[in-house]
Order: sequence, then C-alpha cells, then structure tokens
Amino acid sequence: MFEFNYKIDYPSLTYDEINFDLENHKLEDEINLRTDFISKGISILRIDHDEPEKMCNKFKILGNFFGKNLIRDATRRSSDNKSNKQVSMNTVDSGKFVGPHSETSFSPARPSVIGFVCLDIDDSQKNNGLTTLIDGASLWKDLSIQTKSILLSSNIDYSLSIDTPTLKKLPKGKRQWYLEYNGVKNVELDGDNNKINFDFNIPFVTEHPLERFLTITNHSFIFLSTEPQILERRVNLSISEPNKINEIKEDIHNALNKNTFTFKWEKGLVLYLDNFRFMHGRLPYNLNLKRKLYITQLRNYV
Repeated sequence: MFEFNYKIDYPSLTYDEINFDLENHKLEDEINLRTDFISKGISILRIDHDEPEKMCNKFKILGNFFGKNLIRDATRRSSDNKSNKQVSMNTVDSGKFVGPHSETSFSPARPSVIGFVCLDIDDSQKNNGLTTLIDGASLWKDLSIQTKSILLSSNIDYSLSIDTPTLKKLPKGKRQWYLEYNGVKNVELDGDNNKINFDFNIPFVTEHPLERFLTITNHSFIFLSTEPQILERRVNLSISEPNKINEIKEDIHNALNKNTFTFKWEKGLVLYLDNFRFMHGRLPYNLNLKRKLYITQLRNYV
C-alpha cells in the first residue's frame, strides 16, 4: 500500500565521523560512544586497515559497544569465510533497489542494532548503490495530526515463511508449533523445506524500547519481491474512505521524501544503526564492479 518509489537526488547525510581509538580507549570513551548512539540512533566510524580479516575483527569489537547476542535474519545471505574466518557476518544482498525498511521488523526476532562495514569498493562505484537512511522518529514528527491519529490505530499483518538455521534440521513433515511472542499465531514447522511458517501482527507505529518515543520503522515501504520471507503483507488502516486513504498516502510519501538521505561508502567506513529508530535501503548499482559490504545484527542493546 505504501511501497516506496525511489529518486536519485536525495541529499547526502550530514554527519560527524566519530574518532574512536579502539586500542587505547578508556571506559569513559565507551560510555560516551553508547550515549551518543542512543541519543542519535546512528554512529559512523572508520577502521584504518587494509587486511579484510583484521578489519572484520575490529568491526566485531566495535559492535560490542553498541549491542550483544549476534543473530542472523536469513540463510539467503551468504558469508565470506575466506576473509572472515573469525567473525560471523553476512553479505549485504546485492544488485537492485531495496526500499526503506527496519531489519526483520516483520518478525519477533528483530535485532536492536545493525552494523555495516565496507571492506572494499571500486572508486567508480562510490556514487552508486548508496545506502538510504530514514530516521523513523523524525518521519513520525513530520506527519499531520490526521495521519498520526489514523496510524496509531492501524496495524500490519504478515504471513511469513522463515528459514530455520541450517545447523538445526527439522524432522520431515509439517506439524503445529508455537512461539512465545505477542502477536504470533498459526505457527507451523515445515521440516520438508526447513522453514517455520506463522502469522505476525504488529502496530504500524512502534514505541522505542529504550527511549519510549514513537517511531515508524517497518516493512510497509518495501517491494515484497525483495523480501522472500514475507508471503503476504496487509496494512490495516482504521479508515476505509478512499479520499482519506489517498490523503494519508500523500502525507506519508511527502514525509518519506523529506526525511530520506543517502550514505556514500568508502573502504573502512563503519555504520551502526538503531534498528528500532532507523530504516535503511539501497539504491541500485553495477554488480560487475567491486563492492564488499557486510552486515551484522545484534539482538539486544548493551
């Protein structure tokens, strides 16, 4: 219903790169790093090293200052074991445009923190495949009172088929199951395809689990063809009048365009996002050019 059609002229994100001394920092520096991250929902740092494995290890150490308990959202992501033997990370999906979304917002396994690191990139690729970023808290503030009122009483129903970890093969056949999460129903274990199928209901507007402000961070703006785990998505607005629905759509898309910024990658750049506050996406790029970008997902805040 709210699928997002991208432009190519979004403004660049204005940011201050944090100078954090990984080897010689003090406890006070760690506290300041976390405090700044929770306040802004975003942290940009740089790793100065040429060897991919050492860059990955430093990226992992940095992640410990933002979140904990590593998770993986889908077996469709691949990992580079040659350059990344000691760090569990996955490649960012390659190729086409991806609309704004909060990582795995359609699932109770949603991470709190996500991080990206650029291990290498072709100079001619730096202006392509830009990461798009939207602060869901700012997006919410820019909506009209009418739109806010409607969205606060609206929700999203997802029908999902999610890969189970490859190391935990399920027994053959299908059987009913349950998951101890609010909003989950009709759970089925599918041992033939090693998937877990279920329906999941979430509010359209969520409350940040730490800061308690309202934010829009979900999968309502993404083309479902880029997210195979979602079999069906139903945005249930609390109104039915076509004119009002069109007004809500226009207001949301105007706020999206106002709050969408691009992030340009360079080798060694690190980006950490509060996954309950920020949505991210990607503009298209040429798969024939070099671009090594990795993502890590942390279930809990530190």
